[in-house]
Amino acid sequence: MPRPIPPKPSVTVPPFNDITRHNLSTLQLAIRHILDRAHHIALDTEFTGLGNNRKTKDSNIELRYRALADVARTHAIVSFGISVFEAKPSANSAGTKEHGYIVHNFNFLMLRSTEFTVNSESMTFLVDNGFDFNRLYRDGIFYKPGGDEAVDVPPEDTNQIMRSIFAHILSLKVPIVVHNGLLDLLFIYYSFHADLPNELGTFVADMLEMFPAGIYDTKYVADYVTREKASFLAYLFRKYERVQLARSISKETDFITCEIKDRMPTITRKWTPPPAPTKGKRAFPDTGKPFCEQYAAHGICNSGRYCTKSHDLDIILDDELGAPSDGNSSKRRRKRQKKDDGPELSEADNLGKVEDGVDDEAVAKGNVDGLNLENSSVEGPVSNPAISTLQTPMPTELHPPPPSDGTLFEKYHSACFDAYMTGFIFAHQLLEHGGGEQGTAELRNKIYLMSKSMPLLIQKSKFSKTSEGHRAKMKKLAKAHANGG
Repeated sequence: MPRPIPPKPSVTVPPFNDITRHNLSTLQLAIRHILDRAHHIALDTEFTGLGNNRKTKDSNIELRYRALADVARTHAIVSFGISVFEAKPSANSAGTKEHGYIVHNFNFLMLRSTEFTVNSESMTFLVDNGFDFNRLYRDGIFYKPGGDEAVDVPPEDTNQIMRSIFAHILSLKVPIVVHNGLLDLLFIYYSFHADLPNELGTFVADMLEMFPAGIYDTKYVADYVTREKASFLAYLFRKYERVQLARSISKETDFITCEIKDRMPTITRKWTPPPAPTKGKRAFPDTGKPFCEQYAAHGICNSGRYCTKSHDLDIILDDELGAPSDGNSSKRRRKRQKKDDGPELSEADNLGKVEDGVDDEAVAKGNVDGLNLENSSVEGPVSNPAISTLQTPMPTELHPPPPSDGTLFEKYHSACFDAYMTGFIFAHQLLEHGGGEQGTAELRNKIYLMSKSMPLLIQKSKFSKTSEGHRAKMKKLAKAHANGG
């Protein structure tokens, strides 16, 4: 007699908190409070490429690590998902126990502020699964990977906020859960912690110290412990979701329930970039005019679309026609005339010496009248001189609605959804195989390796020490904690 088919939970995208550069600052404290209550934290990333497949699957694990580390250094995270599972008090019912979790999902839209590589195949995959690259560049959280900046940065700096949130995760000493997560861990380490070490053993030593409660890879458990027929993320999630629903109905054995919290209320504020670097007389003080005086003078503005003043040329021209001359224009013209009467300058000498207006080649090189736009601390896009920068309404949704034809797991893909599925799978695996310290030890610190019969073991080795960058970062965090930071 065939086994009865278990009931099917509805297929819906769980609620999540959409974190952009516009609300990161206002939500950071609430995020930390939620992280403080975590039983386990699931992490997932979406990034701009996977690198050379032949190198990243090298049979030599040391060479494979170096290839994967190179991918993390050269590519970028575009979405960072965090799913926080908070354990509810267990409820006994007729001899069975309900293992309840309160779940908070976060999707951080990330925009790397330094140059990075994209892979067309990865981009196509993300777009096909609903990722909005227009929104990424409009609302993404600016971050700068590698080690901490040498100079002090303002507390509202988005890169600093993301690093402080990750540092808070490190301080909690709770299980960290990934699915086939080696490359995710490399990206996360490099994006929010420190420069990646060159050797695999050093990276392993760093991971062991960073996550003392252990790293759990749900794909490793599915493949090597439970020996599932398939181990891709959506399959495991849907299978275990159906199993837990059936158990909750029958109440014949322990089961898992999840209460997913709705979005947190927040005031979304328009993000404004830090002030652009200026040199003496090149600064443009606020004179109360309704238009941007830097744009009026040079046809370009470091603040881009975040400028609080108008770039409307009609407003600028109306002001010029209605305002009396201060004589400066005549002085500039006489100065240019005097230069024109002087010795002839070479093309190289003329480069970048335009006093009024903008030198085209200087603009192309990102340097206008001493304002170096290429190396500016302003990471926002530069405005189009032909378009007025009026305040743009910000969308509220990261993705379009999921399809209603039942193909959710084929068509929908996001870091926050993947993180939630990973955390749920871990809760199921923990219930099935993690009884007691011996049970959890079997699952802990074993990272799945593609095309390998053995996992990567995160364990101590007398041959490897932690990296210098990691030690410096942990020392800095310890000092900040001692000072109440």
